[in-house]
Amino acid sequence: MAEFRALWMAQLLSVVGDQLARVALTVLVYDRTRSALLAAITFALSIVPTFIGGMTLAWLADRYPRRRVMIACDLVRGAIVLVMAIPGLPLAALVSLLFLVTLIEAPFTAARAAIFPDVLSGDRYVMGTAVTLTTYQLAQVYNAPEGVAAPLAHTLGGGAATVGVILAANSLGQTVGAITFSRFVAPPTRLRLMGPLAICACAVLVLFFWEPDLAISLLILVTAGLCAAYQLAANAAFVTAAPQEQRSQAFGLAQGAMSLGQGVVMILAGAAAEHHAPARTIAVCGAVGATVAVAVAVSGARGLAGLTSGRHQHS
Repeated sequence: MAEFRALWMAQLLSVVGDQLARVALTVLVYDRTRSALLAAITFALSIVPTFIGGMTLAWLADRYPRRRVMIACDLVRGAIVLVMAIPGLPLAALVSLLFLVTLIEAPFTAARAAIFPDVLSGDRYVMGTAVTLTTYQLAQVYNAPEGVAAPLAHTLGGGAATVGVILAANSLGQTVGAITFSRFVAPPTRLRLMGPLAICACAVLVLFFWEPDLAISLLILVTAGLCAAYQLAANAAFVTAAPQEQRSQAFGLAQGAMSLGQGVVMILAGAAAEHHAPARTIAVCGAVGATVAVAVAVSGARGLAGLTSGRHQHS
């Protein structure tokens, strides 16, 4: 557990810095341009590089000692962030440097994810995953609220502080949901609830269609975060299926693909928010996400039922 605490503390410090840089740049771009699309692109550019890094760099964590890969990645990332702190850098340069910081994060994330099952065994792994997911928000189906957080805050009459509150609301929900799901729900029940929770995480966003005020908007986002606890079951199932010798690459590819999906959705949401209310843009994205989640949940349930039936017949 001491090793896990060290990994978690390193992750916490890294995530805080990354998120501050991400939000600051997004708010800066929106304040200067008043363009929801450019703000969404800026936020997405701090996430999409995970796809490129996951596809091209994650293998490093399988080829070289994983701890050394993590240390090397964070040293390079720290040096780049120091350059970003130089006063007077053009906005384009800041965005490009943030792109590099996120790109180099991919092998670090893959190595850390591959180490966790060796550090924590059994249900402790699920508990550890709950802690890391509440620290660093992994894949969430259709992150449209994050992509249009700046214009949404503007329509609600707020500024940079409101952007931060909007982003924090979903994280708060995920924190409470992950802790509750991991501590009080049995493993078989987690698997059964994975599909319904994934659907609800998106479906609740449809309530944004009525353009609620800030308090109701935050409540909706907290609820969506609570439902995102399904990620714990999905992550545990993925670890079981991934071979140990290729675990880092598998995590890198999966995280990269999900980050690409997040980035695309954010950009599309930003483009839609150029011509429509940000709240209604979120509602439409939530409806699409819920539809996709229903299809995936039904397909997964059929596959599991078929596998269980085959086992019974074989026995």
